[in-house]
Amino acid sequence: MKRVEETFFVMADENKIGPFSRRKLAAYYVVGAIKHDDLACASSMGIWSWVPLRELLDLKQLREYGRSLERQERRLAPRKRRISAAVYDLLYLYGYMLIGIPVSWLVHILPWMVISGYMGSRRVVALTLIISCSLYVLLFCALQYYMLCKTGQTLGRRLAKVKVIGIDGRQPDLKHITLRTFLPFAISPLPMIGAIAMMVSIIMFCCPKRRTLYDRFAKTCVIYYP
Repeated sequence: MKRVEETFFVMADENKIGPFSRRKLAAYYVVGAIKHDDLACASSMGIWSWVPLRELLDLKQLREYGRSLERQERRLAPRKRRISAAVYDLLYLYGYMLIGIPVSWLVHILPWMVISGYMGSRRVVALTLIISCSLYVLLFCALQYYMLCKTGQTLGRRLAKVKVIGIDGRQPDLKHITLRTFLPFAISPLPMIGAIAMMVSIIMFCCPKRRTLYDRFAKTCVIYYP
């Protein structure tokens, strides 16, 4: 007789999710998508017999099983790859500006300044340079943001083979991507709070789950995506 695998349901954020195999449950638990105090039930005990997960399973064994799955599947992106992705994005930005701004200056701005007679004005030259740099940075950031929303990867992340996903394993929605992307820029300038948030993020990045403070807020994680 074929053995039927036990399945589990979990009540997370007032929503019933499942069914989960033990393997999938461990994977969700280790990344924080399911917590120890969430209500859960197993097929062996009756589908509506809800108890806290910590009473249903040995969470230490479940965590170790989830971490072994991560190591086997290489799910969590190594720290070196995540740092490399950030460096690649900066290099892409600098390269884009070094190529794009001179080309734009020569093709569009310089002819206009010569024709209009503004070539001798230092103020106009400086203003056009500032506007050009700003526009090219905004265009590049818009491209990166669009790619992140559509695929979970920027140009740098694609080169480093890492990807941002939700802790449920799906592509994050626009709200969570926006929160993860712009929250650091909103918090960083704040006196003391910005510095504390950065230190906390670095500490959390060095932990086994490798999820920064902003990953926690946005319910995301970064995986290796070859």
